Amino acid sequence: MNNYLFIIGTLLNIITAFLFIYDKYASSRRLQRISEKTFILLSIFGASITLYFLMYIIHHKTRKIKFTVSLPLIITIQICFLFYLSC
Repeated sequence: MNNYLFIIGTLLNIITAFLFIYDKYASSRRLQRISEKTFILLSIFGASITLYFLMYIIHHKTRKIKFTVSLPLIITIQICFLFYLSC
């Protein structure tokens, strides 16, 4: 069971990273973009740390209040939830 969760989490983070990098590419080329709701949902499902670091590494969505506030909040809630489950 733990192996499956690890594999699913890893795939989710890899897919999220590719989508976020593609969205950065698409924004500069005026191509079809990926919605912000999609990234928020992916972060809720477990890719929040990946999105947070990528946001500042590739300088994408750093001016959006929705991302600069919600991602740290989601990370904090996820850490609290994991701490609660471990007790």
